[in-house]
Amino acid sequence: MPVSSGTIANLACSILKAFDVEHIPNQTLPVADAWLENGATNVVVLLLDAMGSDNLIELLDKNGFFRRHVVLEYCSVFPPTTVAATASLDSGLYPNQHGRLGWTCYYEQLGKNVVVYTNKDDEGNPVADENAADKYTPYQSILEKIAREGYGAHRLAPFGKNCVTSIEDMGRRVRELCELPGRKYISCYWDQPDTIMHKSGSASLSAREVLRSLENAVEQWSGHLTDTLLFITADHGHLDARGDVITDYPDLVDCLLRLPSIEPRTLNFFTKPGRGEAFAAAFIEHFGADFTLFTREQVLSSHLFGPEPNHPLLPALLGDYVAVAQTERTIFNTHRQKEALIGVHAGGTQRERRIPLIALKS
Repeated sequence: MPVSSGTIANLACSILKAFDVEHIPNQTLPVADAWLENGATNVVVLLLDAMGSDNLIELLDKNGFFRRHVVLEYCSVFPPTTVAATASLDSGLYPNQHGRLGWTCYYEQLGKNVVVYTNKDDEGNPVADENAADKYTPYQSILEKIAREGYGAHRLAPFGKNCVTSIEDMGRRVRELCELPGRKYISCYWDQPDTIMHKSGSASLSAREVLRSLENAVEQWSGHLTDTLLFITADHGHLDARGDVITDYPDLVDCLLRLPSIEPRTLNFFTKPGRGEAFAAAFIEHFGADFTLFTREQVLSSHLFGPEPNHPLLPALLGDYVAVAQTERTIFNTHRQKEALIGVHAGGTQRERRIPLIALKS
């Protein structure tokens, strides 16, 4: 199986290229380009949340439907997490370009950490009437760009305007859309096996059963599609956490202006004036064997979150330091969060970053 340095952002750029969009923000993915050259009337991308390459290998039979049709192993963006990766697939931009770095972002305009999807703060309170992510880190989706070129563009997910209730329901809706006249792009998102992996663990029996059920369902409904190119991919992989809680380390918390944001495996830290060096020394003492600690300047110069150009808010989103997990060790903000999440992602391991590209032409 080919291995690529390309990312899910590059897959989105390949979709843009296939639908004649003139301005493509980043490079395309060559393997996807080759499949798209066949000119199928319908192009469908199904993202199964957390179906990383390692998880696929561990949980599914090598002769099963998904693994038989893997055409490429490539990468999520960094950090490998749903907020960042789905925004990249939806835009063709890297996280440093669209600004949605993780589950929680700090918006200096509000002076708060904000959960991107719920628009709430750390305590669960609404932060504003207007969605903070849409206001401060907006982007134009590839569906909008494709529709502007005169093609059909549709989104299916278990939430939102075109809500589907099951993976079987999604299959029925995809088939209905594919039977409509005209060339079209259909973007599909399903929140499993991520949900069950968070609850039960990345290699649990429950996760295996859910993923096998998804495989069986997609195999059945994909066989009824005609003149359709179907890509199946993931936003990240999963591993099981070895958890800590930052509030159990008062020497660290005493250096901070607020609790960290982004993700428990990629955390940003805003330090009090004059306390940066003390924080860095204490963090390395406690977590240096498991995390890499970067200054803001090191993050920007290394292009950790993606190639330039950077979003204008990126320096403020990063804070003074960023820590990236290199082992299973994970730093939660609360004990409740630690107890709720067994499977995790968003760190610096290849297990979290590697994802499959499955391709089928009907």
